[in-house]
Amino acid sequence: MRQRSFEQQYGPQWEELRVLLDDLDRPNRQRQLDSDARGRLPLLYRQLCNQYALSRSRRYSPALEAQLHDLVLRGHRSLYRRGDAGLWRLLDFIAAGFPRALRRNKRYFWFATVLFLAPALLLGGLCYLQPELIYSVLDEQQVSALEGMYDPLNQRPGRSPGPPATYRSYLRGFSA
Repeated sequence: MRQRSFEQQYGPQWEELRVLLDDLDRPNRQRQLDSDARGRLPLLYRQLCNQYALSRSRRYSPALEAQLHDLVLRGHRSLYRRGDAGLWRLLDFIAAGFPRALRRNKRYFWFATVLFLAPALLLGGLCYLQPELIYSVLDEQQVSALEGMYDPLNQRPGRSPGPPATYRSYLRGFSA
């Protein structure tokens, strides 16, 4: 293939990549291209590297090789630039990216929330209405330990009455 036909065939790709790299060199607020256009960067870069290797192997003009070499370097810098602002990217994700993703997937979020909470609320409500159902979830020892923890006469709320050994046996009941 002659150099002129090579340039005509691949020139539009090089121009697209050049426009994309110019846009990526701008600050975030001044960028004009959308994320779909920026998503083409790896594909265009791979094709450019292939075309650059072809131009060198076919010994095209040094001007064309220099032009393609410059594009390859700019593409490499854009693709593999070091993320010095890792903390800022994390904060940006927490402040903007995550809420955006949550809104985008809100149906799945609410469906998963219902699947997670409905059984607990249903069982809790049934145990409130029929206290003997608690024995279908916990054994007698665990129930008595929980009742002791929340007994109004307990001097240390949240703790089981009696020596710590009673509390350890309560914990052993959960691991068994």
